[in-house]
Amino acid sequence: MLLRFAKSKHPADANPRRRSDTLTCIRDDGSITASKFRASHDLVHYAVETELDLPGSFYRLVAGGLDIEAFNQPGAAKRLNLPPGAGLTEIIVNLLEIERASFTESDAEAFNSQLRAMCEQLGHAPLVVAAGSLARIRARIDELFRAWSGVAPGGAMELRFPPIPAEVVP
Repeated sequence: MLLRFAKSKHPADANPRRRSDTLTCIRDDGSITASKFRASHDLVHYAVETELDLPGSFYRLVAGGLDIEAFNQPGAAKRLNLPPGAGLTEIIVNLLEIERASFTESDAEAFNSQLRAMCEQLGHAPLVVAAGSLARIRARIDELFRAWSGVAPGGAMELRFPPIPAEVVP
């Protein structure tokens, strides 16, 4: 699936109501889904999901046919009956976003401790992210954010989400 992250033509300091950064997903079958997006969240999703094999994660669900706009509706998780992997992916993405926003980076043991606590609190089966995977995810996030900051207003950045074997498409 091709992911096209298009930056608004309006500069970053323009009225935020006019900004319209857009994520367009062009599935391997040629079908398209698109929506406004928040780079800080969806790029972290990409880094996490291309490193970790998480069934039910956002891009897998989109690749499998779900419309992006369906995620933006109130009560989406219950209405869409999302698989447990979707919630787990969100927890990991949110922990990494918090780290990035606070300019702190915990070691793998501390990260996994936070992840375990969040999984328990939200009723998800725990997952341990290997130190090497966590380091690759963080490096990829840094790379993606550097690339995104280099995209001029009105420009786009394209990434490829790897194909999902037919037997695991949600």
